[in-house]
Amino acid sequence: MRVMPACRLTAIGAARDELITWRRYGECLAAVEAALRQASDAEPTAEAAEELGAGWVAEEALATALFCALKAQDFVHGIRLAVNHSGDSDSTAAITGNILGALWGRLAIPEEFLETLELRSVIEELSLDLSGWGAEEDYRKYPPW
Repeated sequence: MRVMPACRLTAIGAARDELITWRRYGECLAAVEAALRQASDAEPTAEAAEELGAGWVAEEALATALFCALKAQDFVHGIRLAVNHSGDSDSTAAITGNILGALWGRLAIPEEFLETLELRSVIEELSLDLSGWGAEEDYRKYPPW
């Protein structure tokens, strides 16, 4: 059994704690727990990802993406794992990319993935603004209405 890095498990634990405060969380929680089991027992293969479902519904897409993020050796490895299953791979790769980007930051994303990104400067400005969210100027730039 492979031991997952503590930072990933801490983040998942915090997300699970939040999840159970919502109504009708059962299917989503079951998907997260299935992804954790699969990630601790299975090799990082498309076939192992597919065992969590094809990703055509939200819970399956989340479980598959979470598995791929947990098994990722680096950003590209995680994305390749997420796109190489036979289901809704564009959705699972998008979710995996978001998880890995939040986990490892912008520098983990290869430049060739970013150079043709539409509205890149806007996305980068917004992400920088959100990383320091809470300052008074943020409320002028992003009013809450």
